[in-house]
Amino acid sequence: MQAEVTGVGFREDQLTAIEAGLTAMSEPDARVAIVDDFVDTVQRLTENPAYSAGRGAGIVAAKTIHTPAGDVIVFNAPELRNRDSLLLERLAAHEAGHVKLGKRGEGLRGRQHLVDSEWRWQLMCLGALAIDELRIERALADLAYPVALTGDVDYTDDAMFWLNCELMNALVDPANSDVEKFHDAVMSTQDWLTKHLAYVAAYNSSPTPDLSALSSHSRQNWNDYIAAHWGKRIAFYENIPDVRTALAASELDPILLTAIDTEADLLSALGFRLSDGGHGQRYAFHRISSDAQCDRRLQRAREEFALRDSA
Repeated sequence: MQAEVTGVGFREDQLTAIEAGLTAMSEPDARVAIVDDFVDTVQRLTENPAYSAGRGAGIVAAKTIHTPAGDVIVFNAPELRNRDSLLLERLAAHEAGHVKLGKRGEGLRGRQHLVDSEWRWQLMCLGALAIDELRIERALADLAYPVALTGDVDYTDDAMFWLNCELMNALVDPANSDVEKFHDAVMSTQDWLTKHLAYVAAYNSSPTPDLSALSSHSRQNWNDYIAAHWGKRIAFYENIPDVRTALAASELDPILLTAIDTEADLLSALGFRLSDGGHGQRYAFHRISSDAQCDRRLQRAREEFALRDSA
């Protein structure tokens, strides 16, 4: 492990756990940065000043970033400093999977030529990033790591709440009268949602997952937004290998093209559609859910928000 520390850093046992995770995924020499200023560091390395560590119902704990000198795993030290060693080992193993994908060129870089429109590229990007998570999590499941916090029942319970709240807020926020802002608000929600669903799928391939532990509102949200789509996603994911199996371009490209249809189906279930734009527009973005359906979803969001606020 090649480690750089900015700030307080981690305990020795935590560093040992990180090394164990990297080794488990056969990336013992990966570059690691342990930082207290996680968001600033990621913004600097990615040259993206808009980057935020918030993701749906959680906070990003680590991120693998491509740099001219190679991939580096950045750990969010304040978020992780009081976590146990097993969680850090698992997190390091997961991020080592991203390093492995980067080394093999199994990402989006250089693949925009596969699509003929911006909206298809957007959906392919969403699908590709979720597939990365799926492949890595499948490897971790095979290595007997426990399910990730972002794939367990408690997280799903919160995720279904935030899914409904974010989409309803996108509809009622006056700022979203601007179509591009409206589009960005919805697509940012689908971005974290697809990754969450990939985490769930890696440990649960059932077309009818057990939702008995979810709250009543979360079960309603799952049934409303996800249930009709879930079987399609599971069927699509079924034959995608875990990250330890390399995919040639001739194998990966068709998977990424199929991902466009999968993400379009999910977007439709959420109540929206992306398509070709007219009159020089880059894309068209529309709500397709009915007023009645949106009213029911909004009422459910208000009820659950009040219930959580009073708890």
